Amino acid sequence: MKNRILQIAQKELVRFFSDKRLLITVLILPGVLLYILYSIMGMSSLFNPHNNEPLIMGINYSKSIDTLFKSKGIDIFWSEDNIEQEDISKDINSGKYNLIMILPQNFDDKVFLYDIKTGLKAPNIELFYSSSDNFSYGVYYQACSILVSYEETISNSFDINNETIKYDVSEQKTNMQIIKLLPTLIMTMLCLGCTSVAPESIAGEKERGTIATILVTPIKRSEFALGKLLSLTIIALLSGFSSTLGVLLSVPKLMNNTIQLSIQQYILLAIIIMSTVIVIISLLCVISTFANTVREATSSLMPIMLLITIISAIPILINVPDNFIWIYFVPLLNSALSMSDIFLNEYNHIYIIINIISNIVFTGIISSIFTVMLNSEKVLFNK
Repeated sequence: MKNRILQIAQKELVRFFSDKRLLITVLILPGVLLYILYSIMGMSSLFNPHNNEPLIMGINYSKSIDTLFKSKGIDIFWSEDNIEQEDISKDINSGKYNLIMILPQNFDDKVFLYDIKTGLKAPNIELFYSSSDNFSYGVYYQACSILVSYEETISNSFDINNETIKYDVSEQKTNMQIIKLLPTLIMTMLCLGCTSVAPESIAGEKERGTIATILVTPIKRSEFALGKLLSLTIIALLSGFSSTLGVLLSVPKLMNNTIQLSIQQYILLAIIIMSTVIVIISLLCVISTFANTVREATSSLMPIMLLITIISAIPILINVPDNFIWIYFVPLLNSALSMSDIFLNEYNHIYIIINIISNIVFTGIISSIFTVMLNSEKVLFNK
């Protein structure tokens, strides 16, 4: 059985790698298009030059925070005077400061004395920034990364932006929307790659009449299904790798090097892309099985592609509350949300794990449906 499955998979892979058009469409085009799109989107920031040194104002001096930022080569301009929300907005939007950090008075003492067992709220650091300014958002992103890393070393003894007030003082959300648009672009490219191979795999066999010849051999239909899925999954993963590579190379250009994803974020992003692409390819295989020709299969997949694009755009349209954990069980939508969370540096490891497991389980269910469909004469030959 194993050898038969591998033979079918090998046949499909040979057909794929001998077709230059498919190689370009599936393996090269997604990564190249993502790289070009992100690079063009990031070119707008070149027309808004800033001083390379971040301008951060700190309210209520903290020796630990000051030392922490200086160790990263960042100086904070400290003040003990209170500042009004209106002045915060004015100073950031005018470019006087890129970030304003407000600490509770006696922050170091409060952090030292804080005990999570008391159930009391931890000291909260407030970071005010402008998402419409690449540099301001980049400084905010960098500050969050520094503080989160420090927080983890002292047993989470403080919070960051844990109040319900507005920390983004920009009236324009241009850059935030660009970042939230990234998952939509990625998933569109993944669909493009999967759509190039799924119709040909089953509908193409039907159209050429070769599927009937294959099925009269001793090969079981379950073996045929598994062989097809194995080969298409390999191809889809290669397409996902291409898209991931395009993202890795272009994200720094997108935000003009003001935002740098960590190695962990890149790894999580790659895993989510890979788990998403196997969901898409298995779903497209099921849909294309109903078609008799490649053209018919391609046409039937267009509404599915549109639906996936709409689902991936949901993070742009709504802000999902943190306690909506159930939404990370929803295939495709969970991937769009997780990718958006990673780009915004707001991801939760538990949600990421739920996302990946959900995608794998959903892929298993769809694959089982695909196998059952290949056992149906009505589906295969429209009897």
